[in-house]
Amino acid sequence: MRFTINKTFLQIIALLGTMLFLNVSSVFAGGVPAIYWQLANEDRYVYRNDMDKMNWLEIRERRELNKTANQEVKTSGLKIYGDQLFAGRKWQNGEAPAGAVSMFVRDPNGRMSTVSGIKTGENAVQLPQDVRLNGRYLLGALYSPGKADVDGDGREETVYLSAKQMVRHYLNGGVTGKASVVYFDDPERMPLEIAPAINTAENRSGGNTQRPHKDYDMQVRYRGKPLAGARVVVRAMGSGWEKQFVTDSKGLFTIIPPDDRTDSSREWQTYLFMAAHHDRERAQFHNATLPVTVYKNRPEWYSKAMGFTFFAIIGTSVVLVILAGMSRRRKRRQQNSLAVFEKYRIKE
Repeated sequence: MRFTINKTFLQIIALLGTMLFLNVSSVFAGGVPAIYWQLANEDRYVYRNDMDKMNWLEIRERRELNKTANQEVKTSGLKIYGDQLFAGRKWQNGEAPAGAVSMFVRDPNGRMSTVSGIKTGENAVQLPQDVRLNGRYLLGALYSPGKADVDGDGREETVYLSAKQMVRHYLNGGVTGKASVVYFDDPERMPLEIAPAINTAENRSGGNTQRPHKDYDMQVRYRGKPLAGARVVVRAMGSGWEKQFVTDSKGLFTIIPPDDRTDSSREWQTYLFMAAHHDRERAQFHNATLPVTVYKNRPEWYSKAMGFTFFAIIGTSVVLVILAGMSRRRKRRQQNSLAVFEKYRIKE
């Protein structure tokens, strides 16, 4: 009887957990929108691995762009994700948030600056201010569109939408920052955050790219501390691929990006990481995003072609060595025959 009660209790807990997960994950598709950063001309800052499709002139131009792209001043704009109704108005996918948005930057030396100190456009930020400072820049935004009864319990929560982006900057001859991080760790400016769980002492500029079939640990933090049980949805902006996660006791989850080829127009796509948290004590609902560039693997035919080329080169090299050896042996035999002939030749 005791075993039956415990089993039933666990089944109820599992059912409630599933219902909560579905409710929170549906927030991203339904009532609550999300905001995210998008680099202008983002293709310039992504390394292309599909140059085999280009002619020699296009390859040359692309390589020249790659040399200078990461040292240029970059512009990133704030966008709305989803096509949703919230707070009495219709949110359109890709539009800029309306109303007051707090925007700020943390540079590779750990210094914080707000939009007022940066060149700005309409919900857009240009960085860096000091082009000589190399490393990882954190671009953040916090926006509250209003209140809503998110979970349907009859009590309204204040909704906070957070967006973060990691921007790499590298100027040849510049100075690398000494405090390059992946978290703001600022409860007021960025209450909920998601970022890669990397060693920032060893990695001072990366973390914003991933590749298929590799493990990547990610962590969610709330008010500067790891958040256990956080619900995370990852969506590919191009193909619509989606995966859901729940963080462990350390706020961690692991993602293995697939080699998604449903979008054949380019060799990479943006994955939008979205984390949600309901703070019942403060009557707040938080939604945070992080865009990550995910490359595609080279097509299988290209790998086979490269393998064929490799073995063809090896085979040709072996044949040439054999022919050289045979030629050398033949020459040696001829020399030996001439030596024997000279030995027994009748001299006059």
